[in-house]
Amino acid sequence: MKIKSLKLLTKNIRAQKAFYIHQLGAELIDENKTSFQIRVGRTELTFCQSENAHPYHAAFNVPSNHSRLLVPWLKKKNIAVQPLHNEELVDFRNWNAHSVYFYDADQNIMEFIARHDLASSSSSVFDAAQWLSVSEIGMPVRRIEQCASQLSREIGFPVYDAVGDSFLALGDPEGLLIVIDSEKKHWLPNGDAALPADFSAIIEQNGKSFQLDFRNGTLHTDAM
Repeated sequence: MKIKSLKLLTKNIRAQKAFYIHQLGAELIDENKTSFQIRVGRTELTFCQSENAHPYHAAFNVPSNHSRLLVPWLKKKNIAVQPLHNEELVDFRNWNAHSVYFYDADQNIMEFIARHDLASSSSSVFDAAQWLSVSEIGMPVRRIEQCASQLSREIGFPVYDAVGDSFLALGDPEGLLIVIDSEKKHWLPNGDAALPADFSAIIEQNGKSFQLDFRNGTLHTDAM
């Protein structure tokens, strides 16, 4: 699954723009008074001003051979790394990946993840130009089985990983919807509450494009 575009809400668009453009060095694609858009590899990521914003979890794929560069790069940018079980660089062995967590200016739980199953190594110095894509977006719901059934039926999403009745990762290493039960599970690494946070995305699955709209805890899909 490829996430081609993703739109998120923010309560403080100025702070978010300063964080992603000036602090992290992301490429600005477009902006107006109420939104701005940056490039995350093949994904166009847009933040829109809204007082109804809640914290998200999202992840960016980065080159697989850059995992050891992530922690020092963030610290050089004066961004605090959020450890999981006292590990700043987290080894997710069952996913064959290394990742690092941090907060953006809106307290979204962001993650850089180097997935070693992808042929994504780079000889360039790590910076924002090396981001490959938005590879995860969190989707807290109350009935994950119902959501998984809908996505399998309407789009053909496979289950990538599952933990009991509280966690499902749907898709593949290129792109995942992280579906969790908002009443049973919290976000890694600090146990932040998993609040349903509205987003819209255009994704590609099996050569077909779909519009996803997550509003008030309910997902709607449309073929494009």
